[in-house]
Amino acid sequence: MDWDVLVLGSGPAGYYCALNCARLGKKTVLVEKEHLGGTGFRWGCLPVKMMLDQIRTQAGGNSAEAKSSAIARTAGRINEVEARIERRLTGSGVEVIQGQGRFTDPGIFRIGKRVITASRIVIATGTEPVGWPGVPLDGKRIISHKDVLSLSRAPEHLLILGGDVEGIEFACLFSHLGTQVTLVEKEEEVLPGTDRDLIEPLEARLIARGVRLITGAVVRSCSTNEAAVRVDLDNGSHLSGDMVLVTGLRRANLPEGLEEAGVDHDGQKIRVNGDLQTSCGSIYAAGDINGISGMSHAAIQQALLVAQRLTKGAVRGRAGPPYPRAIYTLPEIAGAGYQETELETEGIPYKCSRYRIGDTWRGFSKGIDEGFVKILSAQDDRILGIWMCGGDASELASLFGALLSKDLTVGELLHSLILHPTLGEALLEAAMELG
Repeated sequence: MDWDVLVLGSGPAGYYCALNCARLGKKTVLVEKEHLGGTGFRWGCLPVKMMLDQIRTQAGGNSAEAKSSAIARTAGRINEVEARIERRLTGSGVEVIQGQGRFTDPGIFRIGKRVITASRIVIATGTEPVGWPGVPLDGKRIISHKDVLSLSRAPEHLLILGGDVEGIEFACLFSHLGTQVTLVEKEEEVLPGTDRDLIEPLEARLIARGVRLITGAVVRSCSTNEAAVRVDLDNGSHLSGDMVLVTGLRRANLPEGLEEAGVDHDGQKIRVNGDLQTSCGSIYAAGDINGISGMSHAAIQQALLVAQRLTKGAVRGRAGPPYPRAIYTLPEIAGAGYQETELETEGIPYKCSRYRIGDTWRGFSKGIDEGFVKILSAQDDRILGIWMCGGDASELASLFGALLSKDLTVGELLHSLILHPTLGEALLEAAMELG
């Protein structure tokens, strides 16, 4: 074999898998069919956060025109992102090859006339956005997140289809860029499945910025002309705007030749076992392509577990929940474990305590006037969920998944040493109310 490990895809899963396989002594090659970085680094997760960070700091001025240029500034930095990815990969000994290829055998991947053979292969090709039924993407008037960075300026009036995490993040972003935003969600609430107390501060902020939230409405069709776009709803009404942003639906980027490689899939995802191994024992699948989770940090965790398996023959940890989750809006929502709606649906008894972040001593010193943390615990004191709403909640909540994976109890949290004065002491305060 030419290589120990071949990784297909350079998004978060592919990047971290290749990087760590090489660092752990495996001769590694990474193949990317398009631009380095994939959705997570180049078109979705990271760029949106980069634009929101600029809005937070009001870089370039306070005017709508200055804020709108956040798109151009972020687009200009994407080449830096790609260069950084390439430097880190090649600096760790990974060979990077760009091109479209296909499997011709379980251990053979062909790109044009070049044949790459590897004893182990990791498929990390991710997913890509697709249009809704009756709303096909055209990249001009009807766009996905992948088209946002190519905009010359923020639209005057944007229609966002989908009140999921992606839709809400973009509603927040564009409303701060001076765009009039109308968001349509088929469920009765935005962010379905998220506790109302977490949503309400964000929803209030969006409405205060002029965002129109239409819930309980199904989109039937969409039509465009040179000047505008029209969306027809199931209640007989219609909406007009400059542009439509479609969110939520994605399809798997399945490599060609999976049948020749003996890799089982259902057209939507590649099936894997608990070790992220496909039906072909020498081939693994990590990240969105396996359908386990659509979150970048879950893809990174899976990549690290696969690298561990390929280099040391064992997987430590697990590739499943409890995942920490975050919604990068203003304010942010983040946490891990159960939410109250889930506990109530499953009929699990629980206790709940909340503490305002601004009431911590550090919150007092910073003058914070919004946000809270809540802890959900079982009757036996075991912590079932920890959630936050507020500025930089994602930074504070990044390790909540690790805490919950240890079956932490309220008593153990109370006896933990939490740095003082910090915003993290809101956890201690909430635990005190439960203890």
